[in-house]
Amino acid sequence: MMNIQKFTQKSIDAITKAQELVIQNQNAQVEQEHILLALLEQENSLIKELLKKMNVNIEGFCLEVKRKVDGKAKMSGGARSSNGIYVAQDVDEMLVEAENIADRMKDDYVSVEHIMIAMLDKPNKEVGNIFKTFNIKKEEFLKVLKDVRGNVRVTTDNPESTYDALSKYGQDLVDAARKRKVRSSYWQRQ
Repeated sequence: MMNIQKFTQKSIDAITKAQELVIQNQNAQVEQEHILLALLEQENSLIKELLKKMNVNIEGFCLEVKRKVDGKAKMSGGARSSNGIYVAQDVDEMLVEAENIADRMKDDYVSVEHIMIAMLDKPNKEVGNIFKTFNIKKEEFLKVLKDVRGNVRVTTDNPESTYDALSKYGQDLVDAARKRKVRSSYWQRQ
């Protein structure tokens, strides 16, 4: 059983958006394709940025995921229970695995990258085929994640904003220091 209190704001947003996609598309349950599309459609999507760094054809990838969601069987009538939306067993297992991954990475919260890693570990058939088509592999995803995230741990429920700042500004400072454009205050006092 997953603990939603351990999920970041962006992770909860993605799960909520996936549920909205199910309702909009009149699908029977939340499936991995819904979660993946929700991750890709987030504002300032970390997953989309990481995939770009992997040289994935992001436009084609997003279109294919959307096509899979749009192609899901539609329910007729009011078969959904009034108190909730059904979740496919593989989605439930994937979210539990995301929590385990966060624990193994010594993170306090489950972030969007943990969900993506879990999906790469345990894709359903459709998502697995999409990953194969676009040559998306867990090892390469972990490599670009490490480049962006470094050794930063997820200790808040909004870490993605930290990664964004790191990816935008972290490298610039390193480059500037190499070029001696930034001098420490210690050296300026000497």
